[in-house]
Amino acid sequence: MVNNNANYVQTHDNTSLKSITYIFFLCKFCFERNFKIVDKKVSKYKTIIKVIRSKRKECNVCKNLFDRTLYPISNEIKNSDFIKVNKIKKIDIGTSLPFQLFEREDNLRSLFKIKGFPNIKNHYTTLIRREITKNDYCIDHLNPDLRIEIFLDTDLNFKVKYKVNDIILLGRYNKYQRGLIQRIKFRDAYNNTQTDFKNFGSQLQEFSTIEDTVLNYLYSQFHADSIKISWLGSEDKDSLVLGNGRPFIVRIINPLNNIFKKEYEIQNKLFLKFQEIKYDEIQLYNKYLIKIKTYVKVLEGKLENGDLENSIPKLKGETIFKFKKKIVKRTIYSSSFKVIDNKNFELDLVLDNGIPIKQLIGGQESINPCLSDLINKKCECVLFDIYDINLNCN
Repeated sequence: MVNNNANYVQTHDNTSLKSITYIFFLCKFCFERNFKIVDKKVSKYKTIIKVIRSKRKECNVCKNLFDRTLYPISNEIKNSDFIKVNKIKKIDIGTSLPFQLFEREDNLRSLFKIKGFPNIKNHYTTLIRREITKNDYCIDHLNPDLRIEIFLDTDLNFKVKYKVNDIILLGRYNKYQRGLIQRIKFRDAYNNTQTDFKNFGSQLQEFSTIEDTVLNYLYSQFHADSIKISWLGSEDKDSLVLGNGRPFIVRIINPLNNIFKKEYEIQNKLFLKFQEIKYDEIQLYNKYLIKIKTYVKVLEGKLENGDLENSIPKLKGETIFKFKKKIVKRTIYSSSFKVIDNKNFELDLVLDNGIPIKQLIGGQESINPCLSDLINKKCECVLFDIYDINLNCN
């Protein structure tokens, strides 16, 4: 209503008729946006409504939004760590304004029948973008390096949120010490977002799992909002991982920094290596070949002549097993053995990732082929080490 948006000025008494005048005070921004070519005065039901551009009075539409916040917000963005630390060139800026500002402008426009002009949000966002792009940045709505969202409340207090493009890494780890667990299987569903990782300094601490070490290191490098790890296979805690290392995928969410050291080593225990990849390349690394050495113990009976010679060559080709109630097919490419004694032997395999090694040897669950079935003696996988990994198998 008019009473809520304007200032009462005077009442004229002409016999039995009364006229009331209200004045709208507008800042230069709201005035130029709405009244460049529009009549500044209108009469409605014995009420005269005038619009006046004023520097001293508070704007009846925006409450001096532009004067109070335009430059403070621009300066905060220009001086933010996201702008300074990262080599940002392409940005996108959006704003969220209180609905009362739209409501007041809509009421004013309805009185003066103003149509076809940008609203207050469009105007405000345009000016913010214009101010920021003075510093050699360009606006890119489709693929910006940095997205900036500005939120203002009814008291014109503001908050700026920054969103940098996620960084996707292909990580690998070599494990040189037995007893290191890859991850805690029953970690909370929101793993990799623990806030206690974010404030670690350069002196990295050792943790009980490889996952903890990876998170600790990457948080110290990127200072990201969160980090998600997708493991591409696992091994026994007592297995070594040699060669090119076990691969895994890392998603760095809203990193403050995009420059990092690509290698990190805990001497004689763990070596981490990272390379940046594109999002659509992730699927290329879901399947790979591994070369393993398995130490096998015969639990029932003893090895006899011909047991391994006749059976090991059959441990090759398509392998079928169940995983999470699904039938999975993988391939064993080669198999060879070395006898230690009549109860123990080594088994070398080259096979697809994802084949459960202990199940392949012992057959506790359904798998075909199975070593225990092939030699007709109950066997156990005591230990297996990964000697090499080939990612170029797709």
